[in-house]
Amino acid sequence: MNKEEAEALLQEEYMPKPGKPGRPKLTEEEKRLRKQARDAEKRRIKEQVKYETKLALQKKAAKEALKTVDDESEDIKETSAKDDFSSQLANAVKLATMESFDSDNPDLIKQRIKEYFEYCQSTDDMPTFPGLALALGTDSRQLTQWLQKNEKGSEVTNIIIRAIDIITNLIEQLSIKGKIDKTFAKFTLMANFGYRDSADVSVAAKGLLDDTANLAKIAEKYSKSIVDDSNVDLLQTEIEPPKEESEQAETAEQAE
Repeated sequence: MNKEEAEALLQEEYMPKPGKPGRPKLTEEEKRLRKQARDAEKRRIKEQVKYETKLALQKKAAKEALKTVDDESEDIKETSAKDDFSSQLANAVKLATMESFDSDNPDLIKQRIKEYFEYCQSTDDMPTFPGLALALGTDSRQLTQWLQKNEKGSEVTNIIIRAIDIITNLIEQLSIKGKIDKTFAKFTLMANFGYRDSADVSVAAKGLLDDTANLAKIAEKYSKSIVDDSNVDLLQTEIEPPKEESEQAETAEQAE
């Protein structure tokens, strides 16, 4: 039975039942075909329900599997974070316990700075001012004092300043390229490398305020315009009217 025949038989379900007036009885063949159409529709519905149930189960299983993967990812991230912390701490301790050397020797200073940068490359650590200080066998405060007071001599100072320039250039380039957070870059440059957020403005007085002699001239000039009212009794002083009003009053008296 083809599709057209099955549809025709299904449509007959909505027509008057056989045996009613005006409609002939169905033949055995028509009954058989109609039964086949009903059975085929039942099988189709059953297969559809089976397919949808299977699909729903697959979606549920996929969702549970995805949740499991997310949980495992969180565990991995947490473990990785702990490993990173332990690794970074170990690196910092290693820097602080490097073999001591003569920090007054320019050649040894160069060698130690080279070893520090190679160490950062091997550990994938960002070179920093405190890290450089630890590698040189000192701390950030003492290293700053070396540079400010030139305690180790100009040659050693210039070598260290060159290393610092390498670090600041790296931080600036990574910040410009978006490899590190710009806020962090700004903070570390200001905190450790002397960068400033604004320029210092120095206002110098010019002209009359340049020397003490001019200040004396100003004092003399304005002292003449200051009224000494220490001996003036305002209650006994007659207040003279304006000149015009006085002349008008005298003219009026003469007219009378």
